[in-house]
Amino acid sequence: MLFNLSDAWAQSAESRTAEGQTEIKPLQIGDTIPEELWHMPLQVVNHPEGKDTITLNDYRDKKLIILDFMHTRCKGCTDKLKELDTLQKIFSCTIKFVLMSPEKKSEMESFLKYRPMSTFYSFPLTFIDQTVADYIRYRFISHFVWVYRGKIVAITGGNEVADDNLKKLLNTGNINLPVKNDFEGEEGI
Repeated sequence: MLFNLSDAWAQSAESRTAEGQTEIKPLQIGDTIPEELWHMPLQVVNHPEGKDTITLNDYRDKKLIILDFMHTRCKGCTDKLKELDTLQKIFSCTIKFVLMSPEKKSEMESFLKYRPMSTFYSFPLTFIDQTVADYIRYRFISHFVWVYRGKIVAITGGNEVADDNLKKLLNTGNINLPVKNDFEGEEGI
């Protein structure tokens, strides 16, 4: 099941400029994660230490951070969590998965209430902030952004997030995966 999410909360460059804000250029493969994004507080609903917020900077010591843009009502997204949990445990010293959702806090808490907490122990489940939505644009989930040593090296669907691809990236520092582009053929995106 695919969800079209970005149109609901993507702010136009014109309205951002009218409000005196700096335009944010959506990140692409090869781009370095800007400091603003590293230090942006992200609300989390299931932190094992009870924290209300995290930052990506909390995991900057990991070689690879994979941002999983998902939705709790997406069966494909929730089915993938068990596999991600296994991968997180195998690669715990070098990789961190961060789940990101556009849902309301109450929806995410309701989802967690009916799922075994152990499935989410190693994953922070965060809210997508408007600024995050401006930096990382997508329309359909699931959507994975691979950040290796501070740079985006891949943007994929869920099938590419697999043991062999993770090992290849960690061992060689390079990965060449099909790019998930939800805006292909559109001008100005």
